[in-house]
Amino acid sequence: MAQTQLKSGLLGAEFFGTATALTPAATIDVDFEAASTFTLTPTSNTTLDIENNKIGMVKDIIVTGAGSSYTISFTVAGGSGTFNKISGTYDDTSAAKNLIQIVCVGATEFWYTISQISS
Repeated sequence: MAQTQLKSGLLGAEFFGTATALTPAATIDVDFEAASTFTLTPTSNTTLDIENNKIGMVKDIIVTGAGSSYTISFTVAGGSGTFNKISGTYDDTSAAKNLIQIVCVGATEFWYTISQISS
């Protein structure tokens, strides 16, 4: 069987080490085709609205705590979707780093975990 090489020029930004800083807002569009990693320091309770997702996509969202009691929630294309939390809790302590890893398993279904740096 012939082996096929996949050239990096054929793949989009979502498959490479690109990081996109999200602009704080009450609702933020998170374009899954734009990057592999997203960063955010919220300034209010925040809804991350997932767009352009495809089954099998895995994204990392690094949220730095703002030192308030802000919350993070999810929607998909402006709708509710199904977001299955596997483990972890968001920590909004000032400068706390939260890694949210989210996997698309259906058109509107996701599984995710939240982790912090071990001390």
